[in-house]
Amino acid sequence: MAAYSVDIEKVVYLKGEDEGYISHLMLCMKPFTNPQGDVLLEFGDVADEVVFLMRGLVHMTTFNSHENEVLVGMVGEGGFFGDLGYRKKKPRVARYTSQNICQMLSISRENLDHANTVFPLSGKRFNDETDKRLVTFQSTMNCEEVLTSEGKKIKQKVRDKTN
Repeated sequence: MAAYSVDIEKVVYLKGEDEGYISHLMLCMKPFTNPQGDVLLEFGDVADEVVFLMRGLVHMTTFNSHENEVLVGMVGEGGFFGDLGYRKKKPRVARYTSQNICQMLSISRENLDHANTVFPLSGKRFNDETDKRLVTFQSTMNCEEVLTSEGKKIKQKVRDKTN
């Protein structure tokens, strides 16, 4: 895990965070690597972990009202994902797919909850950050701007696959 301690400093959200909180997270994180094209999280999966991306690029997709899979977000190095389902305690509403070789660290719901309890100020900042991201994500999910074949921008409602 020591090899990942330098990598965790890439996570923008954790910059300037309490060292005890970061150490607590690091002790609980599991490293994993996935090749290009792997589905990392799937629609309807139980939201039982948060993933920190150390290297690579991940696309987040969902389905629009025309049943087309559409890109609704991207996560790059230093980003994280899975927090929205974690916070809402609901199944995933998007698919996360690696666009190249991705190196990640994941932490379980139980371990993150524990860290956020032991370090309440850090936990509050994590929850506040996730709440901000949730608002942005919900606005993206409610109305998505796409280009037609003629290059004209239109708005399409994105359908929730969990219903």
